Amino acid sequence: MDVFLSIAFLVICGAVGALIGGLPVYLFFRLLSRELKKRGLL
Repeated sequence: MDVFLSIAFLVICGAVGALIGGLPVYLFFRLLSRELKKRGLL
């Protein structure tokens, strides 16, 4: 049971870390694509 809990904890920490790390990147790319479309490059 302890092994299962530690694995679940690691998975949750990884998911939260990916979410926190990936959100600014996603927002940056969305802003970048909008700027490129505005300039007619995309």
